[in-house]
Amino acid sequence: MGYLLYREIRDFAPADLSSGELVVALMIADDANDITRRSWIANEELCFRTRMKASGVRDALSRLAGRGYEFRVIHGYGKNGRPVFAAKGHTVDYLVPDMLKGAAVAAPKPVDNSLRGSLKGAAVPHKGAAVAAPKSLKGAAVAAPLSSEDLNHLRIPSNPGPDLTPAVEGTHASRQVKTSDFPVADPGPLSQAEEFARQANGLREFEKAQSIQEAK
Repeated sequence: MGYLLYREIRDFAPADLSSGELVVALMIADDANDITRRSWIANEELCFRTRMKASGVRDALSRLAGRGYEFRVIHGYGKNGRPVFAAKGHTVDYLVPDMLKGAAVAAPKPVDNSLRGSLKGAAVPHKGAAVAAPKSLKGAAVAAPLSSEDLNHLRIPSNPGPDLTPAVEGTHASRQVKTSDFPVADPGPLSQAEEFARQANGLREFEKAQSIQEAK
């Protein structure tokens, strides 16, 4: 019935298989369908053909699975993480692996429940948790902040120059204007008309100042 699969196991199975592993693989392949590669051979029949006990067949299948050649069809996983091959009302069925492709990934290992206790109470950062800012390097150069005068391009200069505020009568001016601060070119001799106008202006200024004094 499965003579093609039987020959595939015989000719291409790893050379280091034990006699128990080889005979179990051969008997399953001999019972399987050559197209679907499936076998539903009963456990009692498999034990009879291999001339092995049920425990010996289970051990041989486990060793084959450890090599990457899992013949048993996995129907789920238990709470301990182990694969489930048979259940109540359902016996083990088989699928012959392709020996020409080589070993496949082994079935997942059972879950180690001893690690659960070590993870209990472990601190896990949550969204929005405050994270400490990294410390600055010791001895790192820090640039000094610029002064307000350096930042303000419209600042008043620290040396404003000579005070141009004229002195007011009756008020002490902070600073008098010196003629030496503002040298003026000699305009030369005035004409008769200019001299007359200058004297008239001076007379008016004198009379104005005298009237102010009298008013006080």
